[in-house]
Amino acid sequence: MRGATGTRLVAFSLAVLAAVVAVSEASDEVYIDPRGDAVLRPTDRGGFGMVHPDAVLPDIVSLANVGWQPFSPASDPYSGMIVDSEGSDIFRTEVVFDGLVNPPGPLGLAGQPFDPYRFGTSPVYGFIELSVDRRESTGGHLGASAESRFMANVARFGARPESSIGELIATSADDYDRDIDTGPQYERSGADWSLSLCGCSAVTLVREIGNGNGLFEAGETMIVRGRFFSRSEGYIPASRMRGGSVDGAYDPWVELHFSHSTSMDETTVTFVGAVTNRGYGELAGTSTPPINTRADDGWSIEEGATELISSAGGATGDARILIIDWNGRDIEDSLEPDRWEATALVGTSYTDQFVDGLYAWTDVGFELEPGNLDGDSSVGLLDQGVLRDWVYATDGTPFDGDGIKNGVVVVDRTPFNFSLYDLDSSGEVRHQDLAVYGPRADLDSDGALTVFDFLAFQNFFDAGNMRADFDFSETLDIFDFLAFQNAFDE
Repeated sequence: MRGATGTRLVAFSLAVLAAVVAVSEASDEVYIDPRGDAVLRPTDRGGFGMVHPDAVLPDIVSLANVGWQPFSPASDPYSGMIVDSEGSDIFRTEVVFDGLVNPPGPLGLAGQPFDPYRFGTSPVYGFIELSVDRRESTGGHLGASAESRFMANVARFGARPESSIGELIATSADDYDRDIDTGPQYERSGADWSLSLCGCSAVTLVREIGNGNGLFEAGETMIVRGRFFSRSEGYIPASRMRGGSVDGAYDPWVELHFSHSTSMDETTVTFVGAVTNRGYGELAGTSTPPINTRADDGWSIEEGATELISSAGGATGDARILIIDWNGRDIEDSLEPDRWEATALVGTSYTDQFVDGLYAWTDVGFELEPGNLDGDSSVGLLDQGVLRDWVYATDGTPFDGDGIKNGVVVVDRTPFNFSLYDLDSSGEVRHQDLAVYGPRADLDSDGALTVFDFLAFQNFFDAGNMRADFDFSETLDIFDFLAFQNAFDE
């Protein structure tokens, strides 16, 4: 998972925690994602699905997990102060989106109606996944649920995570084999918990501060209730938990706080939860409940991790792969919120329940620069070489939709299918995808197109350097001169 070493983190600020009324001197951190980078990435077969014409595409700005102490935990968990994560009993997760986005309505799953626009025309769906133990060897998802998560969809945005999980991502829908024993093991995300905006449970309105029409609108605050916080589904087969949505699940009923700032034009989604069972007692206004295997009589990260540790040794089947490294672990390793590592995948819904796809993704985090194909910390010539070599290896093979060796790899079955290398989302991987790295004809990398780029092209051509292969034909000929000239004139 990405953490302090793999993701740029900046000091916590009042601008991020807009609802904070008092802040301690604790040094906390926040994940930052570029504003304005939301791009629609549909997932339906055939490409017939439509999103609401007035929808604001969810665009993550920041994410933070902190130790938190509310002033009045049982009556107002959202007003309080940041505290040292080590030893904290309560945590606060806060996600900031650009613009006005709405709480997610149900999507016709698990006996619920199809009502995505219950709270407005711009519902936000997706998953903020948390690795509380900071280990890539534990946690993740199995079967169909893995296909709607970060590891299975980050490649739709033309980037690969920098950490070792980058080697495990699905690079196309052809990797969706629902078999954790085969590679790439996109099921192994390292995620233990998720802030889950999936539209897969009942959602009820708890409180609205606004005009009272039941819609979340500019300048308003709304609290909704649902199964929004859940332990990763990959643990279910090995779990002895009861009281959740199904046996083995640990997904209690919780509340989410949505608030829109008209001055910043941002929506802040806040979740306050229990690190320990003592913290749950504070939030519920009760005594501390016992740690047990029930999700419906009090819950906490402490209780959920304790059950994972006790269940790991007896796990069998595919779930054993995800849970076994919890065996013999120290519970304290998982109870510091500002050390939890996070990924994010968000999007919106389709207007039609019967479209063959649940979500149209719009943003992914964090700092996954488009074109980062090799998963290192920079984007440049090495990535361009990776793209070129992939076309050479794939063009004309059964993985090429047109089956013709012509310098173009056609991504078939779009938009359900995708390719990490289709950087401009055209449905084809070709030399034009190199434009994501800047002007394709800028061969001397000085930021300008001049006669020196012509000289550089000539030198590459004469030396047999495949950077001169501008049409990706794997041969250097007159057509490369023409392709270079076209790129220069773009």
